[in-house]
Amino acid sequence: GANHVDDAEIAVTLVTHVPPLLWMASPHGQKTCEGRYELLQGTTGNGQPVWKHVHSDMFLYSSLNGKWQVGGNDVKHKNFQCNAGYIASKECHNNAWPNSVKLWTRHDGANHVDDAEIAVTLVTHVPPLLWMASPHGQKTCEGRYELLQGTTGNGQPVWKHVHSDMFLYSSLNGKWQVGGNDVKHKNFQCNAGYIASKECHNNAWPNSVKLWTRHDGANRVDDPDIAVTLASTLLWLGSPHGQNRCEGRYELLKGTTGNGHPVWKHVDSDIFLYSGLNGKWHVGNNDVREKNFQCNA
Repeated sequence: GANHVDDAEIAVTLVTHVPPLLWMASPHGQKTCEGRYELLQGTTGNGQPVWKHVHSDMFLYSSLNGKWQVGGNDVKHKNFQCNAGYIASKECHNNAWPNSVKLWTRHDGANHVDDAEIAVTLVTHVPPLLWMASPHGQKTCEGRYELLQGTTGNGQPVWKHVHSDMFLYSSLNGKWQVGGNDVKHKNFQCNAGYIASKECHNNAWPNSVKLWTRHDGANRVDDPDIAVTLASTLLWLGSPHGQNRCEGRYELLKGTTGNGHPVWKHVDSDIFLYSGLNGKWHVGNNDVREKNFQCNA
């Protein structure tokens, strides 16, 4: 008020980018803290940004003691002027974002215990739609999968097949798997699946997996032709120098596949964009559909 005084707690640090989305995984406890957190614009706690769980009143904030913590509405009502949390960073964060924390602790009912499996990662974008192709087996797993909002499995998002009770989820062993209602009834606390990633995913989405395996009845076999890709429901084809009837907008045909891949239909005609037997994309008319797309025409 009258003079300048030394203050060793004032700090200026480089800010590269405040992460707008974070994902917290806590597979062994405090499951209500798991999931996606969005940056609360205009809100700070003890000089740091605050993130809110997208499906609940959980907040990831910096406490008075300089640790990242996850707490409920009670910490918000205190304007984050507290040290309460179900999950907390082991050490002070020293202005590093939560995704840089190496070790977290969680409250086990009596004390805070170290939990090396808790992790916070950057979320660029959780794919809302995925397409799985499995041309050589486990055909029931093929097709389009939609993100199940508000559902997690072992700290990761879950996608459901749009036409069946098949689920693409992260298993206990850290692999992406496709299983049926039995895995859902176990709350995804299992390692079961007809199709599974060969290696642990290390927080990469299913569309980044390089090699998948499938159950062939007795054993798991590697299948390099299984693929998960981002799904698009609308496509536009331009062909200015010929075959102008093929030009225009194509819509995804729900529930239809051709040689393990999705099929799109022209919105104004019986023209189809499909994957041929030779692994190339083709545009054909009704005759290719009558052959169930088992052709290269």
